[in-house]
Amino acid sequence: MRGWVKKALGILMFRLVFISGPIKGRRLVIQQGDVIIGSEPDCSIPLAGAGVAPRHAVVGGRERGHYIQKLDEGAKLVVNGDEVSERKLFHGDQIDIGETRMIFQTSRSGSDGGRRRAGKMLGITMISIAGILLLQAGILIGLLVYGWIKQPVMKEPDTELHMEDTDQPDTEEEPDVLHPFRLVEPWRL
Repeated sequence: MRGWVKKALGILMFRLVFISGPIKGRRLVIQQGDVIIGSEPDCSIPLAGAGVAPRHAVVGGRERGHYIQKLDEGAKLVVNGDEVSERKLFHGDQIDIGETRMIFQTSRSGSDGGRRRAGKMLGITMISIAGILLLQAGILIGLLVYGWIKQPVMKEPDTELHMEDTDQPDTEEEPDVLHPFRLVEPWRL
């Protein structure tokens, strides 16, 4: 999987907050790759103290989230009070390696929490868009109705219109087109 895909899924970025042990109070932000924890100086996170194997555990991202895996069979790896050899990590999990306790944190509060939050934001966005569209439709309908009310209404004349034969020429005006019948205003009769 490419790096930008992992970043989009929130797999690469996580943080380890040390709450006990020799590096208590430190926060390490890991942006890419696997992190090896152990007592060897060339480990990504070197830990001193009893109960820490030279290459104790590895923390890293996979397609379905973050995992921690024990690298030394004789090492003790504890996540949330349970001894494990491998475990999927979620935001807020406590990891114990020797005398050191750390809290695992993700930028998206875990895979499920991030999806829940994104789903909630998508729902709010869709409701907002629907509300804006309804408001615009209401304004458009209101303008159309308002425009029709303000236009003068044509009334039919109180008198009837009469038809006359066009064979007799009209002395006042000459029609452009000859019709067999034409409308004549009643006052011209």
